[in-house]
Amino acid sequence: MSSVSDISSVFGSFARPPIPKGPSIEIKLDNHYNSKVYSSGSPVAGEVTITPWKDTRFDFVSIVLIGHSRTRLDAAQIAQHSSHTFLKLNMPIPASAYPVPRVFEAGHKYSIPFNFVIPHHLTLSACNHPKQSDAVYDQHMRLPASMGAWGKDDMSPQMARVEYMVKARVAEMPEL
Repeated sequence: MSSVSDISSVFGSFARPPIPKGPSIEIKLDNHYNSKVYSSGSPVAGEVTITPWKDTRFDFVSIVLIGHSRTRLDAAQIAQHSSHTFLKLNMPIPASAYPVPRVFEAGHKYSIPFNFVIPHHLTLSACNHPKQSDAVYDQHMRLPASMGAWGKDDMSPQMARVEYMVKARVAEMPEL
């Protein structure tokens, strides 16, 4: 699980270091290691640490657990890729977790804990395929375990990947 991206890996050595638009955001997961499998009922807990480089006014902090799958079909000549976000859970953050006024001050660290549990089933509105039977529908609505994202061989086919990730952002609503 990660929410860190490196722009230089996308654009190569010609890229300039990105100029930070907002505060530094770090996500720390409790009891996480690279080969950990996340599945239905798995807790995903930790904290988001926000360190602004300048005073930053904000309206809210968004912490989201995302379930994402990617597949590759090796056809005769051209591989076909598909991806799907099948889960998106928002962490409710109480107003008491924010500073008053809602300004992250430069040089201070702010920590917001989060706690998710990967559900056993998708919501009823997540899929509207015609169902053959209640048993098939029940199995269809279950969430898959993470696979294909380890540093080592996890015995899953290379053409399939399921991962759960936590993303966080600091948001300011535009004034009307």
